[in-house]
Amino acid sequence: WALFDHCNFTGTLPSFIGSWPGLHHFNLGANPYLTGSIPPSFGNLNNLDGMWLYECNLTGTFPPQIISLPLLTVLDMSSNSYLSGTLPNNIGSMPIIHYLSFAGCWLTGTLPASILQLPAGGALVLSYNKLSGSFPLAIRNAPPSNIYLDVTCNKFCRSLPTWCATTTCQYCAGDTPDYCPEDILMQLYTATAGASWTRKDNWG
Repeated sequence: WALFDHCNFTGTLPSFIGSWPGLHHFNLGANPYLTGSIPPSFGNLNNLDGMWLYECNLTGTFPPQIISLPLLTVLDMSSNSYLSGTLPNNIGSMPIIHYLSFAGCWLTGTLPASILQLPAGGALVLSYNKLSGSFPLAIRNAPPSNIYLDVTCNKFCRSLPTWCATTTCQYCAGDTPDYCPEDILMQLYTATAGASWTRKDNWG
């Protein structure tokens, strides 16, 4: 175990931590003077059960290698306001993740449809980022009843799934645009009886 939360550490995360194969719990949360990027070598920690790097001052993008760690149940990257990039498309492939949080970071891009593949009973917290666009079609049609999803205060288009006001998904309209290209296309589809089109792949 490596538990060093609330220690006022300074400097950057050393890449050699990724060579500790027996590490199960790694907590450096609430060290606001800890800067720099997350070493990709952390993706070698195959026995890691939990990683807490919340409330630091980390920058750069999140290494996608960490998503593939087979025993990870908790990953808390919240309140790293300069941690940027997009959510990995394979985020739903985490086999036993229970709590996954990127709240209060600077993530951009869209919401991967693979979140529907996350294990049942878990929580995915993505509030207060810069995620945008429309919800993936698979998520529009099927609420993620298997997980708790929090997308509060992002930049999603206003046309949201009707289930998004339920307890399964928390959403607020903060900082959202007035229209979305996908919404306009769907309005065209509806107004021109798109259901009767001869060719309508990927519509509806």
